[in-house]
Amino acid sequence: MNKKILLFDINDLLINTFETAYRRNVYCLRKLNAPIISKDNFQKTFGKLDFETLIENWVGEENKDLFNSYYSEARNIYKYKSLLRDTNLLSQLVEAGILLGIISATSQKQLHIKFAEAKFPLDIFDVVYCGVNKESSYIIKQILHDSDISKDSTYYIGDQLSDYNFSIKGGINFLAVTSGLYQKEDFVRAGCPENRIFSSIDELLIGVYNEHRNTRNEKKIL
Repeated sequence: MNKKILLFDINDLLINTFETAYRRNVYCLRKLNAPIISKDNFQKTFGKLDFETLIENWVGEENKDLFNSYYSEARNIYKYKSLLRDTNLLSQLVEAGILLGIISATSQKQLHIKFAEAKFPLDIFDVVYCGVNKESSYIIKQILHDSDISKDSTYYIGDQLSDYNFSIKGGINFLAVTSGLYQKEDFVRAGCPENRIFSSIDELLIGVYNEHRNTRNEKKIL
């Protein structure tokens, strides 16, 4: 059996990033008696604008320090959580001979903070690449070279259309999970096969494991 590698995004696939960030910011806005931003409007700016710029837009430059002070409080109240209910699923995949990796735009510092808060095992991953510009497929070429695994045996797992496009550019397979801001229909319209779209990361990993072990599986994944 050919060696396979599963490469994971982080935000809203393994860790509940969007919901945590939204709750923290709403906490600060309420403390300052400022207008509460809706989830839809927060989504439009999430990960697209510099955080300091967002604070200025919401509460003005004169309240930035106070906002940041409240945000420190919010970090202790609203912590990151794992979206993978059973982390043993990762261990089972490793035991089955499947390699695991991470490719994320998240900085290394933020990655460690998120995984620590969510009590998510980071050392189970064979390769970890942070701060990745997903407009370029260079990192995919590097992983394929270093791991000596073919494109056909490489799978990127993500929750955004940008993750899908990243996989297409790199010529590798894509597995979608609708735990983020995009629905099944969004991925189908983009060209992702329905048998490679899942409602949760647990469902996907169970399916991959069962298929790899040649046990009963309702749909072909890999």
